[in-house]
Amino acid sequence: MENNNRRRFTRLPLQKEAVIELERDQNQVTEISNLSIGGCLLNIDGPLETGRECMLTLKLHHAAPNLEVSGKILRSDTQQTSIRFTSITPENLTHLHNIIRYNAENADLIDEEIKKHPGLL
Repeated sequence: MENNNRRRFTRLPLQKEAVIELERDQNQVTEISNLSIGGCLLNIDGPLETGRECMLTLKLHHAAPNLEVSGKILRSDTQQTSIRFTSITPENLTHLHNIIRYNAENADLIDEEIKKHPGLL
């Protein structure tokens, strides 16, 4: 798990599929390289246009609802795309917090990060 001093949120790998929607286009994501409360890095064939608004749907197992979050593409190359999350419903934010806590090595650290920055930013 990576937590650089300049980062607000711990990033962690997540072996889940996702879909990124850009207006009418959809791109399947087979692996999330890292996920945090503030954004994610996706392994995806690209590049996608930097600065574009997008919707990310994280596909969870059949018993749980999918997680949806709006974002903006920060950078993208032929292999990876970085997204900063910009908008999320309160229910999805709680769901995101729980996913991060559950998959983190140190849930107490995640709780401290959430207390310091209760939203996306």
